[in-house]
Amino acid sequence: MLFCINTYQCRLQIVAQAYAWPGEPTPVVCERCDNCLRRFGDKPEQKDAFNEIKEMLDIVEILCSNFTKEIRPTDVADVIRCNKNASVRREGFDELPFYTDSIKSAKPKVLKNNDLATLALTDLVVRGLVNQKIVLQGHTNCKLVITDLANNARTKGGS
Repeated sequence: MLFCINTYQCRLQIVAQAYAWPGEPTPVVCERCDNCLRRFGDKPEQKDAFNEIKEMLDIVEILCSNFTKEIRPTDVADVIRCNKNASVRREGFDELPFYTDSIKSAKPKVLKNNDLATLALTDLVVRGLVNQKIVLQGHTNCKLVITDLANNARTKGGS
């Protein structure tokens, strides 16, 4: 999954890390794959989203422990971005401290759009910090459900 959603990390490095032995060095950036070429063309800025990621972990923990409904990735993305759409109001997420506390209710500066918030959450799942399950709905449909934080999310995540 990381191979598909990562648009700037060298694909050679991604594949090498997937098949490397523990302690084996990562190869240098190839500068030839589509991701390397995209990175050179787009010249992306690196921004520090550490505090927003910690807040996202808090949100996952609160949503999963305080609500009986299944928590979808879009729910987490809506709450981190302080959206006040119909889904947020219907589920009562707008009553959380993230909305009512004036300090916390400031909109994020890095994870400000849905794509970035969803990508950050997906990265937390891939890194094993957030647990997610796939719920099958019939023969051809499924949905993703956030279940909880991993046991080591706080220590591994740096908070």
